[in-house]
Amino acid sequence: MPDPSPDPGVTGAYQPPAREAERFAPGALLAGRYRVVAPLGKGGMGEVYRADDLTLGQPVALKFLPPHLAADPDRLARFRREVAAARKVSHPHVCRVYDIADDGGQPFLSMEFVDGEDLSSVLKRLGRVPEEKGLDIARELCAALAAVHDQGLLHRDLKPANVMLDGRGRVRLTDFGLAAGADDLSATEVRSGTPLYQAPEQLAGREVTVRSDIYALGLVLYEVFTGRRAFPDARRDTPPSKPTSHVTNLNPAVEAVILRCLAPDPANRPRSAAEVLAGLPGGDPLAAALAAGRTPSPQLVADADPGDGPMRPWVALAFVAVVAAGVLVTGWLGGLALLAPRAGMREAEPAVMRHKAREVLAALGHDEPPAGAGYRYLGNHDFLDHRRAHDPAPGVWDGRWRGLEDGRPPAMLFIYRVARDPLAPTNYHVYRETPGVIDALNPPPLDPGMADVTLDLRGRLLRYHKVSDFLGPESPAPADWRLAFAAAGLDFAAFTANPVPPRHRPPLAADARVAWEGPYPDPAADRVRVEAASLGGRPVYFAVEFPWDAGEKAAAYPVNRPPMNPGTAVLLYGLPLAAVGLAVWHWRAGRTDLAGAARLAGVLFALWFVRWAVTAVHVTDSREELLLEIGLGAAMYQAVLAAAFYLALEPVVRKRWPWRLVGWSRLLAGRVRDPLVGRDVLVGLAAGTVLTLGFFHRLCGPVWAPELLDPPALGEVEFDPAWCVTRPLTTGVGAGFLYFFLTFLCHWVCRDQRVGAAAAVLIFTALVLSTNPASKPVTVALTIPAVSLGFQYVALRFGLLAFLAALLPVGWLFLSGWSLDVRAWYATGPNLGVAVMLALTLYAAHTATGGRLLRVAAD
Repeated sequence: MPDPSPDPGVTGAYQPPAREAERFAPGALLAGRYRVVAPLGKGGMGEVYRADDLTLGQPVALKFLPPHLAADPDRLARFRREVAAARKVSHPHVCRVYDIADDGGQPFLSMEFVDGEDLSSVLKRLGRVPEEKGLDIARELCAALAAVHDQGLLHRDLKPANVMLDGRGRVRLTDFGLAAGADDLSATEVRSGTPLYQAPEQLAGREVTVRSDIYALGLVLYEVFTGRRAFPDARRDTPPSKPTSHVTNLNPAVEAVILRCLAPDPANRPRSAAEVLAGLPGGDPLAAALAAGRTPSPQLVADADPGDGPMRPWVALAFVAVVAAGVLVTGWLGGLALLAPRAGMREAEPAVMRHKAREVLAALGHDEPPAGAGYRYLGNHDFLDHRRAHDPAPGVWDGRWRGLEDGRPPAMLFIYRVARDPLAPTNYHVYRETPGVIDALNPPPLDPGMADVTLDLRGRLLRYHKVSDFLGPESPAPADWRLAFAAAGLDFAAFTANPVPPRHRPPLAADARVAWEGPYPDPAADRVRVEAASLGGRPVYFAVEFPWDAGEKAAAYPVNRPPMNPGTAVLLYGLPLAAVGLAVWHWRAGRTDLAGAARLAGVLFALWFVRWAVTAVHVTDSREELLLEIGLGAAMYQAVLAAAFYLALEPVVRKRWPWRLVGWSRLLAGRVRDPLVGRDVLVGLAAGTVLTLGFFHRLCGPVWAPELLDPPALGEVEFDPAWCVTRPLTTGVGAGFLYFFLTFLCHWVCRDQRVGAAAAVLIFTALVLSTNPASKPVTVALTIPAVSLGFQYVALRFGLLAFLAALLPVGWLFLSGWSLDVRAWYATGPNLGVAVMLALTLYAAHTATGGRLLRVAAD
């Protein structure tokens, strides 16, 4: 019920209502709906009556403006704002306001009738309440004020007279006449309120914030536990006396939280009412919110105390040891199974390969100095698939992949491109997560003067293509192909002795085509075909064709484009669309954490943009604008996608499993040194390192029938240090939100933890199999469910932050091509990524222990 006390800003004792001044006698019918029962009180701000709502059949309280203010436009506007503000808040400990009505030109509002008395009267009658009851009042008042703040409102007039206790002693926060958003207050409105219960900054007219309400809360709690006012008047030039100077045996935690609320500097006060509640003895704000059927706010979740405390140093060191051991084991597995060490990459350094490529170009007649150049290492997927289909030694660890080090047949390719102008990779022609990288078709080989060669890792020519000038002399003379055969390491005489009809059509202009077949020095392909073409007597095309390259659909360039299958379609369209739909639904219901989503999107946008900026090839002409647009577009898409998944899942998790978001909410709030944040990151990194072994087993196991680890999505041949460091932070977080959304969606829909876990495992397994068909069903049947259950355990036991951290080792240890061959030239990027991971692990361990880990290590 609202407070019938004097106007805010006016001090004085409460005046009981005078009978002769009553405007409505008992039994009067107002607005054709409300029958007056009795007056409840009168003050400078208006009159309050108890009435019966004849339409709904329930008691209500009616609040009228005084007659002299009923026609005041400013007072009427404030009256309407009170209704609008109060109706935004729905909480068991907040007095509900129903509506505003008018009777004969006299406006009034109807609200919940609270059969009890206000806290001011209780304190006047009792002096102070017992500590146990005071804690009950404090907890309920904190919960009510937190509900007000959750709606972006400030109460601005919190005082004992505006706190009702109903017949069962439960708190009802009342009187929203001054409630407003901080941004909606004018300079003259900042000081509105009761001076005895205002914060120093509000009295000075500087500002009013959530922490101003926290100060008023501290003043109220001071009275509740001591029976005295903290300050006799509105002056705040001296600190208040300690509550224990008035009351003996007061719980120290109560005194500490009250004095924190009354700190003169707002920055030293609790950040929220939820934090005040958490500081009270036995305070459990999440449990209180859930018990009240209310979805806790993100701030309430961030301020919740799981009760675990900082991690013990020896426990943190055990997690660090798990990560270190996992790094060594995955490095050993990488040396056994990764393609690069087996395909002869150690001797194929970029400087050496670029020099050989330029020699081949010069031998084929392309000797003009390039203005732009670029290179790529690619896995030869056609050969690898052929070798799997025609396994010469199944079940033998080295049998299937023996002999790759010589580069014949080529398991890996080196592509080198040159052009008269700087190469600007402004297209998406192959599967790429990061735009702006030069490859076989980006930019398209269309401009005159462009030329490219494909070599094996011993520098032998496999393919040559040149884009000729538009203008040029005609020459009937045949081209001399001896230098091309020499560059390819093939016997020119043996091939020219066996000419065959050409079947290749060069990508661009040519006026003569020839083809030969001849011997190839490898049992896997004892004969190969060579196709060549010339224009004006000069070579423009030369290609060595292996048996696995034949067919009508053979491509001119080695390009790996994973097909669009049902699983990919679900990941690309189905889950994002479902996430957007749920996000809109939550937003319309007012449940979304828009501020958290904005911070997440901003951080991801920055990470993706930095990843593009440090890995893309830039130019100094007008094409850089297009490159910038592509980079910004990719970063924006990934940021919006992650924000959509977050908005779709976060309200559900916050309502049903709020403890799973405590560490994440603290990180979003900028509390990077919080022990709980450190614990979640440390646990996630350790769990992810162990689960990464499952990914290796999925592709390489089992040990009795091992498999070569083909470059996943061309990832293993990305050796750029910046790419190896940033990819897990971007792709891992994005994939983490997608799978976290899928996991909790299954649990939310199934309403049973075991059924939800089984559904998530089945869906995840189906998606993996549809995007990566299984060649070893037994291995997949054992590995994928185990990995899925492991990630689900991390999500359900430790929450979102630990789950996202668990995805990071997959990128640093698996996708970047990490192995113990740390001295190889291509190990710089993977080494740096692993170093970042280990540094993050140590920092998380130090933070998880509350800063004790380094001190223990020093001792």
